[in-house]
Amino acid sequence: MCILLIMHNNLRIFLFRQLVAIGLADIIILNYLFIFL
Repeated sequence: MCILLIMHNNLRIFLFRQLVAIGLADIIILNYLFIFL
């Protein structure tokens, strides 16, 4: 039970970090687009 909870928390952290990374990439791409426009 405890192991499952730890795995679940790790998965949530991993997914959250993936979302943050995608968000940062989107912001960087948008900034470059605005600079070139």
